[in-house]
Amino acid sequence: MTAPKKLGQQSVKFSNPPVISAWASIVGPKEGQGPWAKDFDKILADYLYGQSSWEKAENSILQEAVHTAAAKAGFDAGDVELLLAGDLLNQIISANYAARQLNIPFLGLYGACSTMAESLLLAAMLTEAGFFERVVAATCSHHYTAERQYRNPVEQGIQSSLSSQWTA
Repeated sequence: MTAPKKLGQQSVKFSNPPVISAWASIVGPKEGQGPWAKDFDKILADYLYGQSSWEKAENSILQEAVHTAAAKAGFDAGDVELLLAGDLLNQIISANYAARQLNIPFLGLYGACSTMAESLLLAAMLTEAGFFERVVAATCSHHYTAERQYRNPVEQGIQSSLSSQWTA
């Protein structure tokens, strides 16, 4: 039996093409210095964003991005039926806490760098199937939380070299 919307091994066809109603992007100071600065909704002045830790800042940034995208689409974050989100931390902690504080039903995604693509695909499929109308597809990462997690774990006592890459 062949699924009617499946084309070949890896593709699907939507009866009604998915639409991105609005988007929001909040970035740190480093990204704000780049060529796309004018396209971001908000550029943070510092990496703590008024919080006591980078992880709490990442959580707050995701919450604000959800509120901003919902407002740009013409509704409140409370009208969102499902949040599909993830981040780069263990147990996708920033996305989990953001969903809890936003009080939105949450499906956590463990895609790491593919989380945004995965969340968009799932949002498109879930809305196409008629399960939801208002879905937020989101991801977040914070340079310093990612650095602590992957490149220079605290447990290893490694310091970054001056020529090391910058994880966004």
